[in-house]
Amino acid sequence: MKRRIAGIAVLGLVAVGAVLYVALGTRALAQVTTVSTPLDVYAAKFLCGAFQPTGDMPEGPVKPGNYQTAINVHNPNQTAIGFVKKAVVLFRSDQPGPKFEVPQGPGKLVGAQLAADFGFEIDCNDIRQVLRPDVADVAFIKGFVVLEVPGAQGNLPRPLDVMVAYTAHGCAPAAIGTCPPEGFALDVDRVPATHSRP
Repeated sequence: MKRRIAGIAVLGLVAVGAVLYVALGTRALAQVTTVSTPLDVYAAKFLCGAFQPTGDMPEGPVKPGNYQTAINVHNPNQTAIGFVKKAVVLFRSDQPGPKFEVPQGPGKLVGAQLAADFGFEIDCNDIRQVLRPDVADVAFIKGFVVLEVPGAQGNLPRPLDVMVAYTAHGCAPAAIGTCPPEGFALDVDRVPATHSRP
């Protein structure tokens, strides 16, 4: 009888422990605050929207034009992989002016997961609506989308394939505040991982 009671107690503790592990694990993945966890960090540059110089900023961070960014993420591993994504906005056209080298913090962390050989795309709409809704209505933004892949059970993080496609057109001479398309540019870059270790 005592063995049965002890066995039931152990099973109960295991069940409670499993629930806590899942809950705390999900929270840890969303926050990635464990200093001892090795991370692979992918920082992809983005430029989104239309930019034109203003009176207080005659020379902007980019040439006048319309810019779009598409970040493609692929899981090359044979198992699913979990990670988080966030955006750091370094320039927004609704706050122009001579602000040089002012550090900017990241937005909220958003959890993500990809099954083996699956992929997804992070585009300007995703950045504005999901990662940084505070700049949803800003005409032009630029910065970094950052992916953080934690190691699991003391192992090094598994890799991701991260590619970025940039498209843009310039502005033909026109009235102030308008940007008739002129020309076209396309560039594709691979984003390497930066190894962040304890």
